[in-house]
Amino acid sequence: MNEVFRRVLSKTEAERHFIRIPKAYRSVFPPTEIVFKIKIKNEEFNASVDRQGRIWTGSFCYSLPYFKEGSSVSFYKEPYNVFKIISEKS
Repeated sequence: MNEVFRRVLSKTEAERHFIRIPKAYRSVFPPTEIVFKIKIKNEEFNASVDRQGRIWTGSFCYSLPYFKEGSSVSFYKEPYNVFKIISEKS
């Protein structure tokens, strides 16, 4: 399993529950508005990248142990457009 994207969360991302995907990494994810799976531990959630390059995390941010400003979030790509997310305290 390879890490495809890592980001340190900004204050706005943590408060509003989204993760911004920079343009350089958008090709790693499915096209805009196409639903894919996010996996956290043994739970799966539906997600998509919006037109501004954000993944809204309202349905799963509370399942991440660390979703606060300064925490890092890593995405690992699995088969069939499933992305495992791991969050770490900074």
